[in-house]
Amino acid sequence: MAKIRKPLRQPTDSAKMQQAIDWLEEQGYPVSRLTEWHLKIGPINFYPDKGTILYDGDRHPHHERGLAALQELLRARAHPEDFTIELHSTKW
Repeated sequence: MAKIRKPLRQPTDSAKMQQAIDWLEEQGYPVSRLTEWHLKIGPINFYPDKGTILYDGDRHPHHERGLAALQELLRARAHPEDFTIELHSTKW
């Protein structure tokens, strides 16, 4: 069953959420929103307000937090065109 995705932008978005969405879109990463707090970029789950980064299938979050850490991971590991929204099980 496909997951229902929320609109990417919402009127109640925090500044951190807005900044994360802006950067991801500017860089061309396919981003979707699963909940009010949760962004999905390929196999990566990002929670901007807390800065938590979690790979699909992992039990523990990535050791670094925040948008800068997400940016570093994405820049170092892949190009935007390498991501697909439907990718759920690949880990780097």
